[in-house]
Amino acid sequence: MCRSFRLLPLLLLLGVCAVRAQILTVGLNAGKSFAAERSLGDALGETEGWTIGATSDFTLFEPLTAHAEINYTPTTRQVTLRSSNGLETVNNYDIDYLQIPIAIKVELGSFLIHPYITGGTTLGALLSATNTSVPSNDTTEFSPLTASLDLGVGAWLPLGEKWRLNAEARYSFGLVDFVDDVSAGSTPRPQTLTVLGGISYVIF
Repeated sequence: MCRSFRLLPLLLLLGVCAVRAQILTVGLNAGKSFAAERSLGDALGETEGWTIGATSDFTLFEPLTAHAEINYTPTTRQVTLRSSNGLETVNNYDIDYLQIPIAIKVELGSFLIHPYITGGTTLGALLSATNTSVPSNDTTEFSPLTASLDLGVGAWLPLGEKWRLNAEARYSFGLVDFVDDVSAGSTPRPQTLTVLGGISYVIF
């Protein structure tokens, strides 16, 4: 009887380890993003861009997975500034960002595909900004750092034992005004839809 009680903690530990099966995957992804910014009537902006980078997933315990990416995101942004007398100035910019999305995924079941929902944040750093309307490399009117809250849905499809095909749609709510030039009188915050696809490999 005493020996049985001594084995009980070991059995419980083995059971917890079995439930908390940890899986690490790494991969590559790429996608297309569409964004719109609106301030209180002073500025409008439209953005299209691409994103490409590396991803990693670590299953904490089912159904929760920690997710991280590091992405290079070149964008083309058109900004329309409106003055108090109604005059508009349109500028086109090529803007490059380094972005780091961090999120938690919640899997919704295990079928032929594995659907999930995700929520987290994206931190970004401005790499360069070129005004293609009036050629210059002046980045002072853009915020050097960006942040957003992200919500998304996606799914992955197993390709054998080690490979996975991934797809995700992500909606991001900007937390930082992308225009840093207060003289422009505008504080637009982007709302971005990004569609991603990629492939990942199970390390363990």
